[in-house]
Amino acid sequence: MFPNLSVNWFLAFGTALMWHREKSFVSDDIDIGIFIDDLTHDNKSSKIIPTMKRFNFKLLYIYGKIDHGQGWTFTCPVSNIYFGIFVFYPERINETDTWWCASYNGRCNKLRYKKCRWRFQPFQLEQITLYEHTFQIVPISFIEEKYQGQKWKIPKKYGYAESLNLSSNLVIEY
Repeated sequence: MFPNLSVNWFLAFGTALMWHREKSFVSDDIDIGIFIDDLTHDNKSSKIIPTMKRFNFKLLYIYGKIDHGQGWTFTCPVSNIYFGIFVFYPERINETDTWWCASYNGRCNKLRYKKCRWRFQPFQLEQITLYEHTFQIVPISFIEEKYQGQKWKIPKKYGYAESLNLSSNLVIEY
């Protein structure tokens, strides 16, 4: 996706959930993650929007700031699929390394910083092959942490607002 930027990215959240469960993807939404160090090296974060626009992706939203909760939402010019980019930040809590990323809107607007922060244990990315291409993806341990343990295996329809109440790794900050 970002070959001219040399940015490592990975499939995350609902996109990764569907791959691990169904070996397919949700049809109206693609979620990817990028580690902050990969974006700040050589100021690559400033090149995300121009690169996406060069491929005719339409920018819908810019969230947060590069140093705290950055994210973007685009739509694909061909399929109109939403394309969410989430930045993952390292955080050390009680001498334990963790990762966090942010989401916005709904209940998140009432929290400190006007965002939801999701904390994750360290994880190693895995690789999958699809359409003769190799992609990186979060492991099942990430999916279990985000989607209530083994409950991720059972398909359940719900929207974004409801998902904010389902995950146990939401950092409550008032």
